[in-house]
Amino acid sequence: VAQRAVLRNPVLWCYGASYCSIKFIRYALLFWLPYFLAKKRGYGEEQAGYVSVAFEVGGVVGVIALGIASDRLRHYSRSLLSAVGLVALMAALLFYSRIGSSSIWANVIGLALVGAALFGPDALLSGAASQDAGGPHAAATATGFVNGMGSLGSVLEGLVVPAISKRYGWEAVFQLFIALALLGALCLVPTLRSASAARSP
Repeated sequence: VAQRAVLRNPVLWCYGASYCSIKFIRYALLFWLPYFLAKKRGYGEEQAGYVSVAFEVGGVVGVIALGIASDRLRHYSRSLLSAVGLVALMAALLFYSRIGSSSIWANVIGLALVGAALFGPDALLSGAASQDAGGPHAAATATGFVNGMGSLGSVLEGLVVPAISKRYGWEAVFQLFIALALLGALCLVPTLRSASAARSP
């Protein structure tokens, strides 16, 4: 019964929709960053590979930082913290799109900030927040449901990013990322009250 209730839980549908946006951005950057840095920024292939690592290094820091914040700020829901992270992601993407062409260190710093702001909500929504919403008897089902919805984003990015970059340029791709980060944050708005109540004492 608890497992079937997952499909009727509006909080988990909102988490899944938000996570779809997150995974679209994450996998697009993971797969396309070295290519983007080589073709658009003019780096050599080896250098582009090294610079792109900053995205994942920042992500490690972001996951740990938001996890600690979630455990300590227990009067705030995990969905609220994730939404704040996605707003920070919008700012980081905008910052990177403005300064990324200025120097290699601007790329490193900008990509690290993007990774930090992205990986935190990614881990929180697909893990602890989903488990809270699923409850003790359907925690694994809930996380599987949210991750399954998120996987749609990783599938779509493989179709959308090449088409948009070819037709409209990489600036349009980053504008799409910013729009998806906003969409991901908005998807969490309906969950803020109920998600706070669902957190364990």
